[in-house]
Amino acid sequence: MVRYDRLWGVGLASALLATGANFAIWGLGVGLGTIDPGYPLLAPVPIIAGSVVPPLAASLTVALLGRLTLAGVLLAISFGGPLSAGAGGIPNAPVAPPSTVAFMLAMHMVEAAIVVVLLTRLAGMGGRPPHPEPKEPGK
Repeated sequence: MVRYDRLWGVGLASALLATGANFAIWGLGVGLGTIDPGYPLLAPVPIIAGSVVPPLAASLTVALLGRLTLAGVLLAISFGGPLSAGAGGIPNAPVAPPSTVAFMLAMHMVEAAIVVVLLTRLAGMGGRPPHPEPKEPGK
């Protein structure tokens, strides 16, 4: 049962946590020398947009359809961006080396995990009611 009263707050919390996690992963990649800090797809604006839009889209999908599965599929589709970057399929962006693609995929996987965990735990999407139903006396 979806807790619609919590859904948008959970979506926003997911977006904020995903943004922080993605910047931490980006910093790790830059620190290890596997991500070029000047790579245009990993500038601050694309990281923020890529961290905020998918969780809010997942929340909107859940709100409209009440289905976490479809929201998870939409998040999985987001893997197309890093894979396209590695294949040179993004206009006006250089081909991403495999190490950068790996870090970009890690960013998407961490973001997906954050969104799924928060939606299932805090928005009541876990397949069971978020709170036990009160029992009537004598039953």
